Amino acid sequence: MPPVKDAINIIMNMPTMMLINVLENERLAQFIVADLKTWIDDRLQWNPESFGNQTSIVIPEDDVWLPSIVIYNTIEFKVLIIDEVRTVKVESCGRVTWNLPVTITTTCNLQPMLNGWR
Repeated sequence: MPPVKDAINIIMNMPTMMLINVLENERLAQFIVADLKTWIDDRLQWNPESFGNQTSIVIPEDDVWLPSIVIYNTIEFKVLIIDEVRTVKVESCGRVTWNLPVTITTTCNLQPMLNGWR
């Protein structure tokens, strides 16, 4: 692949986040998260008119560059998809959308609650 001309801006969202476990003594919290990342890769643009007005495709994630971004205090990161091939959506404008449901275990500062909520 040819090199990217400029830096790539990555938008990272976690639109769904559910706390599933807190280990107070170990100062750990576990979440189920929809880890959604979107970016523009100029190398993946095409003219839809040249391809039957096809404006997007879904391809294996191994076929594109993927950003390596994790939450700073992550102890464990597990993908919840058991499919052999995980996919990304690529739009004709070069927009790539990568959505992974994951469990994340993170360190966190917890104040033990001795007398209930403070």
